[in-house]
Amino acid sequence: MQVILTPASGEIHVKDSLRFESPITDWTFNLNKGLKHNLDATIVDDSHPWITTYRLNTDKPVESIEMEYRGKLTLFKSKPSEMPLGFLDNSGAYLDGSVAWYPASDLPISRFNIRTQRHANWEVISAGARQTDEQSITWSSQVPHDDLYLLAGDYTLYQRQHKTLSLQVWLLAPDPELAEIYLSQSAESIDEYSELIGPYPFAKFAVIENRWQTGFGMPSFTLLGSRVMRLPFIPKSSLPHEIAHNWLGNGIWVDHALGNWSEGLTAYLADHRMKAKTGSDLGHRLKSLQRYTNFAAEKNDQPLISFKSRHDDRSQALGYDKSLMLFHMLHTAMGEDAFNAGLKRLWTTHRYQRVGFSRVLNTLLSEHPELRQHAEQWINQARASKLNVEKIDHTDSSLSVTLKQSGSAQPLYVPYEWIDTNGKRHRDAIMMQDALYTIEINDQVKQLHIDPDYDVLRYLDPREQPPAFNQLFSQATTLVIPTAASADEQKAWVGFAQTLKQRYPLLQAQIDIEPLDPHLPAILLGWNNQYLENRLNDFQRSDQQLSQTALRIDQQTYPERNTLALMGQSIGFIAASSAEAIEGLGYKLPHYGSFGRVVFDESLNSLRRDHLQAERSPLKLQFD
Repeated sequence: MQVILTPASGEIHVKDSLRFESPITDWTFNLNKGLKHNLDATIVDDSHPWITTYRLNTDKPVESIEMEYRGKLTLFKSKPSEMPLGFLDNSGAYLDGSVAWYPASDLPISRFNIRTQRHANWEVISAGARQTDEQSITWSSQVPHDDLYLLAGDYTLYQRQHKTLSLQVWLLAPDPELAEIYLSQSAESIDEYSELIGPYPFAKFAVIENRWQTGFGMPSFTLLGSRVMRLPFIPKSSLPHEIAHNWLGNGIWVDHALGNWSEGLTAYLADHRMKAKTGSDLGHRLKSLQRYTNFAAEKNDQPLISFKSRHDDRSQALGYDKSLMLFHMLHTAMGEDAFNAGLKRLWTTHRYQRVGFSRVLNTLLSEHPELRQHAEQWINQARASKLNVEKIDHTDSSLSVTLKQSGSAQPLYVPYEWIDTNGKRHRDAIMMQDALYTIEINDQVKQLHIDPDYDVLRYLDPREQPPAFNQLFSQATTLVIPTAASADEQKAWVGFAQTLKQRYPLLQAQIDIEPLDPHLPAILLGWNNQYLENRLNDFQRSDQQLSQTALRIDQQTYPERNTLALMGQSIGFIAASSAEAIEGLGYKLPHYGSFGRVVFDESLNSLRRDHLQAERSPLKLQFD
């Protein structure tokens, strides 16, 4: 492809040479409506808002096609705060297959060469390896891709060679210290996943800054928002996730019609793996099970094979959290060596192929046929189950505990731990395939804990869950607006409720002079809420006291000028220091859904955020 971009007019001009691996007599392709081409092709479908589908028929089999197309792209209009689906103007460019800037078809792209002219103050970026001369920039790849990308902007390039790989950071403003952080972490993560899965599949890896706050992973690069990439935890969390996608999703492609396995497996090998390195993986699994229980349980659950992509909290709970827990259960049941061997087998068998969830599991578990049938049930059945203790028989020298799966009985690999009367800990596990299973322990047992480390994909009992905002956001919770507040504050609280309802549609709002059902979940808004005085006891904890004017945690007092959010038992309290803080809190609070207590300063900087303790779990049994 020889590409000429004209930023001032938003036009693109491409001379495209296509070569087919075997001769063809007809070819169906998509092209953007704004582009005029020189082929004698028939329109097959023109109903799409910005894409036309064509079919080219040839008199005899051909192995190559020369085509030329040019024009101003017809592009999807997005909200001002959202990144457009594609754009090309004086500010830069982002183009991929979704806008059909090139003739996209069902045929995979086995290799490509994209040559663009140089622009003053502009850099043009794509997948693959980079070559430059005085007049042009060329990107090329000798390995298959399922999409072609073209980005452009006023970038500063930082790069280094890492073994045979080019590491790059493209920033919109010079920042050598930030670039060094990302170059170093990229090298570390690529080495780790190369050893875990297989050799890195592309010629480079690049971190590209985006003025929209994104976290996208494409073949050989990631597109991170300006503010996102400057958050201190991103290099150790989001960056490894996007790097892992080079194997899982961009190296092995997802057949979305047969289930998106990529996000769950990537979240497990990146986000969960990073937490395991610091010993905080138990908490990560608890959060995953909380989100799954709160947003996807009961009526909202679906089979994993139905997950296509994330678009709200429910789809995230399914495609990321539920899927992550399935891979963790399989890892636990298989053992470390067998699981890692399965990852390598998955890569060598399916790289540059489009596969669905079932194929991934069959390959991962090909050496463990006893687990394959169990895994298939998980991806094809909608609901999980709850674990309950059904029956206990305890003597001085033995213990018999019957576990019951309520709801849909699933094959579960369930670890458990017991402590004997000498204080010694013992661990074991069962494969629970039916609704009931009895654990027999011939020992003097002081304590028994079923699934102590949250290794099982299941719905959590409410008593297991630490109080967290997601519990209220995920159900028909009433947001109680204060009437004693000023007109500006009341208006801000109404806007706050509307903002939250856009993300959590089950929420409902009412004013505080209307009767409030004490048995239904609610969130009281504002220090001057009329219901606060009578519900203060719901927020008292051993380390926390709430009054009508201040919050005290340990020895620290936070008065009314602070903005805060607290969880009680089936009730929440949210207060703010000003109408401006209320408005900002509506956008910020959803990012703290797994916490039970958050305090902000007047500029909405987090002063503290706490995970609260759960009630005693019904799966933790204590014997005198």
